[in-house]
Amino acid sequence: MEFLDRVIRDGCPLVYAWFEAMHTRIDMVLWDEMLSEDDLHEACECISQETVRIENMASRFIPDSELALFNSCPPGLPFGLSDEMYSILERCIIYNSSTGGLFDIDAFSGINDVPLDGRILLSGDCKTAVRTDERVMLDLSGFLKGYALDKAAVILRNRGVSNALVSFGNSSVYASGNHPGGDGWPVAASDDISASYILRDEFLTTSGNSSDRRVHIINPVTGAFVTGKGMVSVITSSGEEGEVRSIEAFLKNDIETNS
Repeated sequence: MEFLDRVIRDGCPLVYAWFEAMHTRIDMVLWDEMLSEDDLHEACECISQETVRIENMASRFIPDSELALFNSCPPGLPFGLSDEMYSILERCIIYNSSTGGLFDIDAFSGINDVPLDGRILLSGDCKTAVRTDERVMLDLSGFLKGYALDKAAVILRNRGVSNALVSFGNSSVYASGNHPGGDGWPVAASDDISASYILRDEFLTTSGNSSDRRVHIINPVTGAFVTGKGMVSVITSSGEEGEVRSIEAFLKNDIETNS
């Protein structure tokens, strides 16, 4: 964690902090007339620790994470889940249904003719999950940013931080209260400074390809990577919802463009 501290007026502290997690850089700007620098530092440290905890639990790229262990579990064999992971997978299945299959944490498996709840069988009685096919490979990468951002917002509220901006790689952003120089927080959508918004206790989430060379999103309906530069941004009341709605809007746009 790196810090840069300033006093903006009448002894009011402003803290800028940053750290690396979830394959991106997380930047934070916090200020509050009623709190000390130490208070703001502690809030930043809590956000960092919680983000790393979530990554260690649910990143498929960490071999001993809960998600990676589930991905390696033999098909048909029940795998015991923590309450937190069970709840995450349960909601992701609901999102898959509500978006007509466009939000799909198993998009890379290529099984695009079976709903997510037919590829992952959850049992609420004993909090277990079953992979129904050896190709099932869950990836929560995008979802986790919004999930961690929601946790960051809770930490800030619980610690009484009135004004804050938290950005996960500029694609998942939360803003509360006000910028030191005015109402709300002026925020650009990802790398497109022409698309700017004023956020007030809201989340801005952007999905898409920032250039023609960046190809990383699979359309689960077609099973093909989405090519070409294009991005979609949404403003929501939660980071988790933002991740779902932004990818849904981006993929709908891709389908309409190529239909």
